[in-house]
Amino acid sequence: MTQESVSSRSLSLPLSVLSGLALCQMSRDITNMSKKVIFLLHRIALEDDDTSYIRAAKSGLSKLREVQDTYASHTHQLAGAHFWRYQRQVSPGLQEYIEALSFVHYLQYGSLIPFQTVQLSLSSPEGVPVCHLNIREPYFFFYFNPSISL
Repeated sequence: MTQESVSSRSLSLPLSVLSGLALCQMSRDITNMSKKVIFLLHRIALEDDDTSYIRAAKSGLSKLREVQDTYASHTHQLAGAHFWRYQRQVSPGLQEYIEALSFVHYLQYGSLIPFQTVQLSLSSPEGVPVCHLNIREPYFFFYFNPSISL
């Protein structure tokens, strides 16, 4: 198969399929970046000095800004009902991002991150959510449910 036939085939795909593929790749990239942040946090936090948690949190937050910028660059594909249409493609990266963000928050404050803080981190500077999170999602329900005690 020549390069020309591959290109012409991909151009004939519907726009929704191309958007889904782009979001799937974005989710993989976010998963990769988030896992790197988690490993970075583990390495720094295990150092034997008094400031290791603070340094780990600062490093983690700066790296997570890249993830937030990635979400912001795909706002047009995730706006409104589009988020729910592509939820299966976006969900793995979103879960990993929230895990990394939660770890950073724990290192900073010694507590679990509030749901509103997670939603705010996934919002534009104007406060418009890029991803509309649903607290009833299985991976959120236990984590953010205040009625469940550990």
